[in-house]
Amino acid sequence: MNHTPTPDPRRPRPPFPSAGPLTAFLLLAAAGPLPAFAHDHSTAAAQGAPAVVSSTRSFQEQMAGIMDRMHAEMDALPATGDADRDFLRMMIPHHRAAVDMARVMLLDTRDPRIRNLALSIIAEQQNEIELMRAWLDQPPPPAPAAAMPSEQSHRHPKS
Repeated sequence: MNHTPTPDPRRPRPPFPSAGPLTAFLLLAAAGPLPAFAHDHSTAAAQGAPAVVSSTRSFQEQMAGIMDRMHAEMDALPATGDADRDFLRMMIPHHRAAVDMARVMLLDTRDPRIRNLALSIIAEQQNEIELMRAWLDQPPPPAPAAAMPSEQSHRHPKS
């Protein structure tokens, strides 16, 4: 007997309907041409090109390569002293690594839940990368004015 579990109304529904190999192919094709994988500080890595997703390399090899690249990119970023900008600059390679890992999963998973999660990660992380790049292109907002001590803090307690 094949039992299909009843969906729990308290749990969020997957962001996409069941995605199959065609969806994975279309998503990978939309990413554009895939450059050679970079383990160093090469031009491809510096420009943030996506990692090559390959069906001939093992899952573990691909994940290790993505992590190595992310760490190399993050380590190559000089600190600016501006925590907000440094955070955004480091989060871009971090998010790109999540996108690349999700793309690898689209080739390896047979679980529709994992496929939906991978598709969701790709969409959300790419949107956040674009948002962070846009913020980095803008001048930082002015610092908030220092709060003035309240009048209450200057009063002495009544005796």
